[in-house]
Amino acid sequence: MRTRLFSVSCIVGAVFFGLFILVQPNVQAEKTDIIIPKPLNLSQMKASSLPDHPGHPAIDPVSSATEINTVHSNVEVSIRVKSDNVKTYLLSHEFPCGPLVAGAILKVVSIDLLSSKDASARLSGESLGLPDTAPVYLVKVQGPFKTTMMPFAPGAKAISQVPYGIEVFDAETGNMLIWSIPIYGN
Repeated sequence: MRTRLFSVSCIVGAVFFGLFILVQPNVQAEKTDIIIPKPLNLSQMKASSLPDHPGHPAIDPVSSATEINTVHSNVEVSIRVKSDNVKTYLLSHEFPCGPLVAGAILKVVSIDLLSSKDASARLSGESLGLPDTAPVYLVKVQGPFKTTMMPFAPGAKAISQVPYGIEVFDAETGNMLIWSIPIYGN
């Protein structure tokens, strides 16, 4: 008898709760808009912003290849970023790890046009995310630089400054592919 009474009470409670929910004037179901993305118009996009190009946009390439340069093994390639464009970028943008130490003047030590494979070899095998024959600029800049933008692991000894830095740019898109600093600091 108690079981039957308890079951009936549960059913009646559920019915009243359901009616309570239905008659509430302030309760509305959330409206969800379905957004259908428009197809990308790839012809209007810069090559450096396309998803299959690694790196981060940095230097604006010219609209067409302007130089023919010999890259390792006598492979001629067309590039859309000149070394002058790289130097201008370097002199007008802060090095990614942080600003120059007070009183220091940035010096561009070298701007080398290499194949991705050769640049990777100079960087102890670091992958650049490009085909081996892709042209890249391997750049060394001298600071010294503060490391204010460097993330350090908890408990790791932070390096306050470094004497130089390395940046690698895609010679076709102008994207900055990687940057690095010496791990020993100063």
